Formats: sequence, C-alpha cells, structure tokens
Amino acid sequence: MSSSHFYLESENKKMTPAEYGYWLVRWSHDGAMGSVDDLKASRYSVAPIVKTILKESFAAYLHYLAIYIASYWFYASIILNAQEATQLEMKRGLDDGIKSLRNGADPFDARLVQYLRGAISVYMKAAIDDYDSKIDSAIYNPDINSVGKKHIEMMSQYYDNMTEIDRFTLGHFVADTPAGIFKSMRDEFKLKLR
Repeated sequence: MSSSHFYLESENKKMTPAEYGYWLVRWSHDGAMGSVDDLKASRYSVAPIVKTILKESFAAYLHYLAIYIASYWFYASIILNAQEATQLEMKRGLDDGIKSLRNGADPFDARLVQYLRGAISVYMKAAIDDYDSKIDSAIYNPDINSVGKKHIEMMSQYYDNMTEIDRFTLGHFVADTPAGIFKSMRDEFKLKLR
C-alpha cells in the first residue's frame, strides 16, 4: 500500500490515490458531457459530422471520457511521477469510478468497460507522444497532434464518410484537452503528490 497522497492545494484537500482514481473518472464524466454539449456551439456547425454526433452522441461521449481519463492519469503518473504502488491504488479507485458509469439507466457492461479501457490506453499513448514532442499548445498549429489524430481514427469507426472539415474539426476539438487538464491541475487546483 502506498503512503503517498494527492493534495488539492486550492481546496486544502488531501486524497488517497484510490480517491484520486475514483474522482478522475467523475471529473472526466463531467468533462465528456461538457464536450458533447460544447459541440452545439455555432463554430462547430461547419462540420457536417457534428449534427450526426449530437443525434448519436454516446460514441463521442465515450471517447471524450477516455481522453479526459487518460489526461488526468497522465498528469498524476508522468508529470507528478506517481510510483507504481501509488498507481496500483489509483487503479482501484479508477475501477470503482468506472463501475459507477451509466449507459442510460444501465451500468456499463463488460464490453463497454473493455472498450473504454482500450480507448484510454490509446489516448494515453498519444498524449505521451505529444508530450515527448514538446508541442506548444499556445501556438496555433494547423497540423493535428497525436491525440487529435487518434480521435479521428477511432471516431471514424462510428461515423463513416467524414469529410476533411469533419476530420479537421474533430481533431482540433480534442487536441488541446490534455494540455488544458494539465494546466488546470497545475494552476487552478494546484494538485501535488506527497
């Protein structure tokens, strides 16, 4: 058992690694729901796929959820350098958090949980690629980063016949999500690992 704990300095709150693992799922759920809602903004209406996603949003929600979870996990494990014992405790909380998720009135079934875990892994690897490349997200980059490219690739399984504007919009829509979470955890919440 890890003796480390997370500390949200902004709230003067101490969290066990398992609590952090659970809450990163809850925060990710809220972020994913917000992301689906954000697609309603008129600036995204230029992409024909957005209308389809808003009608059939569960696949998009699932991918936004995976991107958020991967980002929060990445922050703790890579940026804060959580050790293996801490990550094992985080995983227990993550598992509990995933068990609390719902698809309508029903809990996620084993197939959805497995798919979500696979998507988290894919987005985690993409976030590592982006982090290693030292992309400066404050500077507009017309090229889509690894997270954005993986998102396009994975979303094309659900939404076929995507146009170039669809790909551009979806890729850039999620490209800065990890960096935004890292900034929020560092500057707003002042998350530390002790």
